[in-house]
Amino acid sequence: MSDIIAWISQAWAEIEFVSEWTGLSVGLLLGLGALVYFDPALRKVAIRTGVAIVVAYIVLMYGYHTGMAEKAAQWQAANRRAAAEEHLRDKAAANDAAAAAAQEAGVLSVQRQKDQEQIDALRKADAACHPISRDQLR
Repeated sequence: MSDIIAWISQAWAEIEFVSEWTGLSVGLLLGLGALVYFDPALRKVAIRTGVAIVVAYIVLMYGYHTGMAEKAAQWQAANRRAAAEEHLRDKAAANDAAAAAAQEAGVLSVQRQKDQEQIDALRKADAACHPISRDQLR
């Protein structure tokens, strides 16, 4: 009795495996199997149907893999384009930062020159002045 249960369980597991692998329902697989087993006159129809299902499955999988390859190629092209744009954006940002630093250095150089001229003018004026004595401050 346990051998019969084990055989039925194994057959059911095989049907489930084929169902999962092909994507067909268990009922359809059982129906095709019953058609072939119980009616020898319809075996040709069952075999042709099985072959048509296998061919349709192969065509479907070919289309799926071809489509996935095209999508992968599109993603790779988009990633390369995004990397190139990022590189250009980073390069432009570095150039902008360098230009801003050079402009700031130029402004600071002009300001330093003006400050130095004021310091020199104050030193000249200070050299011409005579110190005030304590008596003059009282």
